[in-house]
Order: sequence, then structure tokens, then C-alpha cells
Amino acid sequence: IRGPHQGQQSKSTAHKGRRQDCTRPIRRNIEIQLATREPSRQDIGPGELTLRADATYLIDFLRAASPLANAVNVVDTVGNPVDLKARLGATYDIGRFNASAFVNYTDGFTDNLSTPSRAVDAWTTIDLHLGWRFGPSDSGRGPELSLSVVNALDEDPPFVNNAAGVGYDPSNADPLGRFVAVELRTRF
Repeated sequence: IRGPHQGQQSKSTAHKGRRQDCTRPIRRNIEIQLATREPSRQDIGPGELTLRADATYLIDFLRAASPLANAVNVVDTVGNPVDLKARLGATYDIGRFNASAFVNYTDGFTDNLSTPSRAVDAWTTIDLHLGWRFGPSDSGRGPELSLSVVNALDEDPPFVNNAAGVGYDPSNADPLGRFVAVELRTRF
């Protein structure tokens, strides 16, 4: 468990006769990362199961329009980080074969660009991976063929009526949809 973290206060520089704000937002957050690796030969069969959980809870994300302006908490608003993001999953390795599934969660937030402000739904996606190693199963070397599916259920990002006219918040979502990749790679 890590946290809380804090960014630095702003610095200001002059560039071509103009004053430019080089503000780095102040943030306080808690990050939790858990990973367990248990060879469960009796319960899971001859393979090895790895469980993983990563989550970040953002307490504050303060921004100021200028070095002299009061900082405002912008967490959970369009174009800024949400308060909660999580990724939970499992990987199963058995000999040369491996499979994994992960659930990604991005918490809902406020569309403060609309009048009146409105709630934006949370976004949950699922990623899947299957892999086959051609080299010795215990070496981790040699060629590997894999199939990965990002956003397997093809979940659309939640709608945000932003000024760019793209219909989603690029800071918190990806409009790509389902993405399937076949990959051949090798390790030396």
C-alpha cells in the first residue's frame, strides 16, 4: 500500500515576454497493489494461479488557473482523473499454455461542462489473453504465440458532451472498442 502522495506547487516562467504557468497539480491518493502467486496443484490442477488487484483512490487533485489563484479540487470532473480506478484479474499458467482475464473499472464522475452538470456512468471493461510458448515451458524463453482481446464485450465509453465534440472523456476512457491482437514474439 502506498500513499498518500503529493505533487509539487506551481512554478512560473517567462517565455517570449509572457508569463507562463508551469503548474503541476497537487494530488493526494492511496494506491493499493496486491498480487499472490499460489501453485494450487490440488485445487486448480497442475498449473499455477496468479491473482492480481490494483486500485487507486484519488483523494484530492488540486489545480489553480495561475500561481496566485486559489487551487480547486477537480477530481471526478471532465478532463481530470476520477477518484477510483481498479484492475482485478487472474492468470493461469500450465506448462506452455497461459490464460488471463482482467476486469477494469473506472468510477463515474461529473460532467461539469454541461449545463446543468450531470452524472457520467462508471465504465467497466474485460480484457482476455491466451498464450502458447513453443520453447521449454520452464525457461520463459523462445517464441510465444498469443491472442489478446481488449474490451472483449465491446463496451462503449460513457457519453460526455465535451467541447471537442467527440462524445467521451479522453482522460478517462478510450473509444477504440473491442481490439483483437494476434502476436508472435520471442524472448532470448
